[in-house]
Parts: sequence; C-alpha cells; structure tokens
Amino acid sequence: MKKLFTLIAMIALVMSVSVNAATSSVVFGASGSTDLVDGLVDSNTTINSVTMANASGSAITVSIYNAPVASDEAADLSYVIPSFTAWTRYSTNIVESYTNFFGVVQSRTNTVQYMAENTFGPYTNSYSAVNTFEVPANTTLTWTPTTAVIMDIGTVVQVSATNLTATVNYNVR
Repeated sequence: MKKLFTLIAMIALVMSVSVNAATSSVVFGASGSTDLVDGLVDSNTTINSVTMANASGSAITVSIYNAPVASDEAADLSYVIPSFTAWTRYSTNIVESYTNFFGVVQSRTNTVQYMAENTFGPYTNSYSAVNTFEVPANTTLTWTPTTAVIMDIGTVVQVSATNLTATVNYNVR
C-alpha cells in the first residue's frame, strides 16, 4: 500500500512539472499590414503573461479577448445568435358564460395556465474583453495575472494602432 501511494505521488509530481508551456507572438504593422485584430492561439489555454512592446510615438490601446480564431489567424469579435422560439407561460382567467335551463345567465371563472409562443429574430453580440491596457509610447508593458486566466475559445488581441508587438506566454490545457 505504501508503494502505491509513493507511485501515485511520483506520477503527480511528474505531471505537474511537465506543463506544456508555449509562446505566441504577433507584430502589428509588420510588412505594411494594417490589421488591428489578430488571433494568437486557437486552443484552450491558460495565460501566464502578456508582453506588449509599443514602438510608436503615441499610446496604443490593447484588448485581449477570449474569442475564436479562424484558420488564417483572423478573428471576428462578434457572433450571431440565430432566430429561435421561446414559450412564455402565465396564469390567466377564463370566464365562461351560459344560459341555464331556466333562462338565467350564469358565469364561472377558471384560472388556467396559458402558453404563448414568442419568436425572436437573429441578433449579433460581441465578445467581452478579458483585459484592456493602455501601453504608453515607446514602452514595454507586461501583464502577469495573479489568478489563472482560462481562455477556453482562443486568444485574440486587438490594438488601436500598428507598431506594437504582443507576445503571449501560455499553457495548453
């Protein structure tokens, strides 16, 4: 039994040491590109740190999103919810009036559950930014989260101008 516990402890130690760490980097404005959104990692990851180097003469806003990354590393920061039907249930009264055998009009009220059909058209939502930074001119800024930041869809970086290099250090989950 003691050997079993020792074996389990050794396996846990090996698994904790062999974390699959990787780095992905993008230079905004390289080769005359004007893209301001780029998908860095297209898998389920945990962010260790993000380093942003601003080589321009003005401040640049950098936003990091948990959003899907297309095969060409482009990213769309919005998504469409297709049309759907929902049912609403509520209580209402039904009044039934009738004339009885003696010619007297009588009525009775029943409380019933009614279900109404509601149809909603498609609409567009935007992914929320995980974090947004203002990187001063000619400065390098590093963000190291204090708690794990899990990017379960993908890691996308959006900038307000070119001449910025973003490097993401992450672990594949």
